[in-house]
Amino acid sequence: MRILWVAAKRVSPLLLLLLIPALDDGAVSAQETGPAFRVESMQAKLFMMADGTLGEDLIASGRADIVWNVGVRADADRMLVIVKVTGPSAAFESSPTLIFTALKGRRVVLRQTAKILSIVGEGKYYAAFIVPVTGCDPVKLSARIAGYKRTTMTRLINFQCGE
Repeated sequence: MRILWVAAKRVSPLLLLLLIPALDDGAVSAQETGPAFRVESMQAKLFMMADGTLGEDLIASGRADIVWNVGVRADADRMLVIVKVTGPSAAFESSPTLIFTALKGRRVVLRQTAKILSIVGEGKYYAAFIVPVTGCDPVKLSARIAGYKRTTMTRLINFQCGE
């Protein structure tokens, strides 16, 4: 700080105001140290129309690479997606927003938001989204936390049809 004081006598006040944040070692923004919240994982489970059950997690099982939804005898027309967010317990007023999007090509099939109420789950929060139509086209799932860099998770569920 002594060097800063000596420099203050020789530098214009405006320039000094611009330099002070750069010289302060303790001033590090939340974006530089990494986000307090992050998308930890994503699950995708088909809703089975015939018996009302949920299928296995397509992402964890590795079955998301190709999911056959066979022609007229389609097993599922909806998919439950569960997004897990981790972070510190927070007050309701400062809770960030989770933005979920499901795309078929460039067409948005579903876009929803959810407040991350991490105070409820002691640093863990789960959000559920119902993707309305599975069909025969790949669906790109994306979850991100608004206002935080590097908090996006994207997964592809490669739906295909055939006989």
